[in-house]
Amino acid sequence: MKRLGGVLCAAVALLSACSRPDDRTADGAVRAFAAAASRGDAQLVASMLDDRTLERLRVRAREASDLAGGGVDLTPVDLLAVGFEPPRMEIAKTEVRAKKHGEAIVRVSGSDGPAVDVRLRSRLGRWKIVLDL
Repeated sequence: MKRLGGVLCAAVALLSACSRPDDRTADGAVRAFAAAASRGDAQLVASMLDDRTLERLRVRAREASDLAGGGVDLTPVDLLAVGFEPPRMEIAKTEVRAKKHGEAIVRVSGSDGPAVDVRLRSRLGRWKIVLDL
């Protein structure tokens, strides 16, 4: 019985670690963000966005709701188009290009196509993605 309890504890710890984004490093946050987007997990993607990006999405969601005649109550998550198409690139490499004062730029390279720079902002020890909207 003790062995079964130990196995269950290990399984729960592993599942918890796998379901939580690795946002303690800037490049880890970028990889976790890309993985969540490719799975179509809009809620998780939204949780990985920085506060300013989320606020801009809230404003746009309200504007879109108003344009729809008020019968639709859109949220920032509704505006995220994730998981509908295959990812633009498979991440082959991430490189932290700049990091200071709680902000970072991570260069993301794939096997084909140009590299992309992703801006991040740190808050409470977690890195969040910054989108220019």
